[in-house]
Amino acid sequence: MPRMPDVNAGGDRLFRVALIIAVVVLVLFVLFVTYRFALRHTVSARLDEIRERGEPVTLEEAGPLLPEVDDAENAGRMYRDAIAALEADEELETLIPALSGKASEPEIGEPWPDEMLAAMGRYVALNEQPLAAMREAGRYERARYLGDITPGFFMAMPHMAEMRRGARVLGTAGDWHAAQGDYEAAVDHLVAIVALAESLREEPVAISQFVRWSIHLLVVDRMRRIVSRHKLPAEQLARLEDALAAVEPVDGLARALLVERAMGVDIYGRSASAMRDWFGVNEWLIMAWRAGGLADLDQLRYLDMMERVIEMAGRPYTEVAADLEALEDEFDSLPGWYLGARDSSLPGTPRTVARYDAMLRMAGLAMAVERYRVDHGALPGSLAELVPGYIDAVPVDAFDGAALRYAVRDEGGYVIYSVGQDGVDRGGVEGYGRDGEDLTYVIER
Repeated sequence: MPRMPDVNAGGDRLFRVALIIAVVVLVLFVLFVTYRFALRHTVSARLDEIRERGEPVTLEEAGPLLPEVDDAENAGRMYRDAIAALEADEELETLIPALSGKASEPEIGEPWPDEMLAAMGRYVALNEQPLAAMREAGRYERARYLGDITPGFFMAMPHMAEMRRGARVLGTAGDWHAAQGDYEAAVDHLVAIVALAESLREEPVAISQFVRWSIHLLVVDRMRRIVSRHKLPAEQLARLEDALAAVEPVDGLARALLVERAMGVDIYGRSASAMRDWFGVNEWLIMAWRAGGLADLDQLRYLDMMERVIEMAGRPYTEVAADLEALEDEFDSLPGWYLGARDSSLPGTPRTVARYDAMLRMAGLAMAVERYRVDHGALPGSLAELVPGYIDAVPVDAFDGAALRYAVRDEGGYVIYSVGQDGVDRGGVEGYGRDGEDLTYVIER
């Protein structure tokens, strides 16, 4: 008789297969849970290390880094009140290059058009009181703009735009007074822009420091244009030089980077919807990103990046240039699922600081050159001729550690320059210090 199939044997095989699959799934689940626990533990340990150094991890811990300032002496409140009191006049502002962006400023060798100059004068007269209030605010050394930093990256900071507007209005007043030959009043307004920028020095937020730097760069450009157009007296040039010499580029940056890191840590703890709003990624993908442990890997990479940026920001650019380039290359090549680490623009901070430092030093040095020209009726043949009568020593180029360079131009005027980020001296070829160009400060008179 034919043998009947063994039904029980087939069932046993299926059972064994199912059991093996179940065991494999269980093992994989246990391994995954162990992996996730280890990742979370690693993140917690890294945060504990930061906290043990006395550095803030949460935004609540970062709160004490905000400056304590008596309201009666709070320059921040004074600036905001003064800027809020500025009278807008669209018709006038359209004619003023610094205020509208619609009108073009004449070339430095050309006079201001009559219509433009008239509009500037009317606008300055219209805002005489707010301008005076901003100058007065500059007499106070400390400022506080923020009441609370716990919202983190979602914090409202309207004073950033307000301060840029205040700086542009002060610059317009400086241009107008210079055009009238009132150089003392012109310098009053330029010095007031420096003070406005410095009111952000103690604000422990990275964007605040970047805005501080941008306002300083605005004023050194206005100085360049005014000095190129007008022969300022030596005493006014010295005031500008002194105002710039008092600025320390990295002042406030260390605090700001510590708080920036706390803001980043805060983002990783936010809801999926908040992270969606910040990163611009689908909420379901955010949840999967978290569940799979990718968020923890991202946070560890972010903490590593911030650790390196904080360490490099306190050292001269010449010491960190190679490390900085390696850090930028590393983060540029991160996979797309690194959301927090890839989203940050902070790795380039040391280079930004070096460029900013060089521009401040070059502008101050130009004021010393102009004082020499007032006294001698001619430009110095080299920067060494300024020592010791006008400066103690030629300032150092942040990009290579050598002295800043200087060249008298055949077409008139001169250039003070830095070799820029690639470290190559091109003889003062005008540029912003990127690869293939020098970082220049040109006086065209």
